[in-house]
Amino acid sequence: WDYDPGDLAMLQVHIGEDEYSAKVIEFTDDGSSAGDRLLPGFRHHSCWSGIGASSKGNIYIGASNHYQSSTGTGEHGNVAIYKWDPVNEEMILLGDLKSVSEAVNNWMTGESQHKVHTFIIENADGKMYFATDDYYPSHFIRGSHVYTIDIETDELVDYSKTQSYVMKRDFSVVENGDVASSTSGVFAEYYGIKGISLNPKTPEVLYAMTFSNPDGVANPGYIIKHQIDSDFSTAINLNTPLSNPEINIYPNPFTDHISFDCCHLKLNEQPVLRIFDLYGRLLLEEKGSNDQVLTWNGKNMKGLQVPCGLYIYSIEIKGKIISGKIMRQ
Repeated sequence: WDYDPGDLAMLQVHIGEDEYSAKVIEFTDDGSSAGDRLLPGFRHHSCWSGIGASSKGNIYIGASNHYQSSTGTGEHGNVAIYKWDPVNEEMILLGDLKSVSEAVNNWMTGESQHKVHTFIIENADGKMYFATDDYYPSHFIRGSHVYTIDIETDELVDYSKTQSYVMKRDFSVVENGDVASSTSGVFAEYYGIKGISLNPKTPEVLYAMTFSNPDGVANPGYIIKHQIDSDFSTAINLNTPLSNPEINIYPNPFTDHISFDCCHLKLNEQPVLRIFDLYGRLLLEEKGSNDQVLTWNGKNMKGLQVPCGLYIYSIEIKGKIISGKIMRQ
């Protein structure tokens, strides 16, 4: 392969028992150097950690142009997102981050997002998650975006446009707004994101590690714990009984509270209460206290009151799960 600096490509390696082979795949319509460029004029400079595989077997790649303008003129940072379909041996351009954000009025004049440093990770909602990393000497350091890719439709979305809250540079939290700014439409003000982590047991939580280097001197990284705004389905038995003899339930007629009495179970550890809607989406997860009475105030994990109706409760005690249905009136 006649490598040209700044010309990124993917290397597909096959390893057998006694032999191996390697194939260069470029970002063209047929994956070859002779093919037509899928994003003409874009500098495919580097990938960093910006790659990930979905449960469907497709490979997602963030090709960064790695441009940083210290004066605000010339080329600015941007990342092209591709999908490699290994079954059909096809490279597909899903879009570039600047165009995706501009389409929802969430890219500011002079903004740079010069690379994706995070892995591209699938979550339980069927979307791949990743974040951008931009820092000094970029002329305007707005802050990082989080993007998602739907593994069924390939839709590339600027998640930070619609997330509920934004972390400011001083680590305070404000509500997200509609007008793009350094504290609206970004995952976090000023900070780039160097890595993210998702746990399939708690898919609604995203962990992110910050990066910043004012005047070229790297600061310590910080871990952000972010509540994801998405729909998560959890395996919960919708045919569970309306009542359960192991748990006594006491609705409070004067408040929205519902109490679950576990006293007769003689617990020696804290039980965990989970509330689900009838779509199987987790609304609340809360550890009980040592008094062995769990209480739900009718709110979800965001502190918002849920509508009246039928819900499923699940109480986990020493690995045993007791579940049933409750009516919130």
